[in-house]
Amino acid sequence: MTDNELIYMIWGIGPLKKQFEIAPYSLTSDDMKLLKNQELFEIKKTEELSNQSLIRISEDSNLEVTISK
Repeated sequence: MTDNELIYMIWGIGPLKKQFEIAPYSLTSDDMKLLKNQELFEIKKTEELSNQSLIRISEDSNLEVTISK
């Protein structure tokens, strides 16, 4: 496991993003894969949130429930 992978596991993706912005060629291919996978995950999460819908439980109620597809 590389130092950057350990940093990612402990502090999240933030330090790798900063390193990419400052010196992108200093990252290894594994570091780049981590960044790419995180970006794809964030895109998928955003799409899932936008696909959620609200429905009424009954005509008499103002309560709405979020249903994830």
